[in-house]
Formats: sequence, structure tokens, C-alpha cells
Amino acid sequence: MQRVRIQVYQIGQPEPHTTVTIPLVSLRVGMKLLPQAVADLLEQQGIKLGLLREMIGEQEGAGTLIDVESMVEKLSISIE
Repeated sequence: MQRVRIQVYQIGQPEPHTTVTIPLVSLRVGMKLLPQAVADLLEQQGIKLGLLREMIGEQEGAGTLIDVESMVEKLSISIE
């Protein structure tokens, strides 16, 4: 079963401090259940959840959809 994985890293740390995994089959509900900190980070980076859902729906196969890195955090969204 494919999943969407959202990971948030502190710069310089090899392990994410926040990981959210949502099965693709429950994506519409799952995106509404994102932790507020992750939703806020997506919004700060200009990533709109509705557009992200569309992008994920159009993705074929596995791979990274988005990597965003700031001075303090890195955000990675992928399909596994």
C-alpha cells in the first residue's frame, strides 16, 4: 500500500523531529488530521493542502514530491 510521508527535520539532524504518514487510500481524511505544526510549516512555505492533494493524486509511482529547506528546518513530502 502506498503512503504519503511528510517529514520535518531540524537542520543538521539526521533524524526527523516530526513524521506524518498517511495511506493514499485515506488521503482526503488524513490531510485534515495533520498536526498543526506540520500544517503551519506547509503554509509558511506556501504549500496549499488542496494543491498538495491534487499533486499527490497525479503522481504515479513512488518518489519525492517536495523538499523545502530553510535556515532552521527541512520539509520533505514523498510517496512510498
